[in-house]
Amino acid sequence: MKFTFFTALIAAVAQAKPVESELHTYTFQQLIQDFNLVIDHSSYAERQALFEAELKRVIRHNNSNASWTETVNHMSHLTATEKKAFGGRTKGRVARLESQKERPADYKLKAINELPTSVDWRTHGVVSAVKDQGHCGSCWAFASTATIESHAAISTGMLFDLAPQQIAACAPNPDQCGGQGNCNGATAEIAFDYVAKSAGLFEEF
Repeated sequence: MKFTFFTALIAAVAQAKPVESELHTYTFQQLIQDFNLVIDHSSYAERQALFEAELKRVIRHNNSNASWTETVNHMSHLTATEKKAFGGRTKGRVARLESQKERPADYKLKAINELPTSVDWRTHGVVSAVKDQGHCGSCWAFASTATIESHAAISTGMLFDLAPQQIAACAPNPDQCGGQGNCNGATAEIAFDYVAKSAGLFEEF
């Protein structure tokens, strides 16, 4: 049942998003249509103003020569407080793992001076497409899943789309580290510990 819920949630927000070149002419009405938003008539003007301010910020960022670009989405008409309410990780409690596995006998760390100053892993084919957690406070599950995907791809040359909903639905969090678990927050350590002690992660479907 939980798997069905998470899958439906992700699918519901995976609407067509405007590409960067379309943003200069993108309208609030298009946002409503593209993301199936329901806007109350009494708050329409306020929501439109919030969206237009956010759109200007996104365009300004994309013109700043930053190393990444942004776009608008189903949350671009919300206030900062409303967006913050969707965050799932509660600060202040640190996860303590019950056990740690030993490194392999042939494991060697390189000296810092042997490492590149930076690596854009997107150009190495080891980073999956951005996933959308929707209205579920499961950033901890999505971030840890992406990390596992990339490490597996670096090691094997095969990039998989793994299922963050499995971690969010199944990883135990009895001490409520970073939140109450599921859509109510946890930590990446909780996710990694769960995967290490389980039979692995399913692919997304």
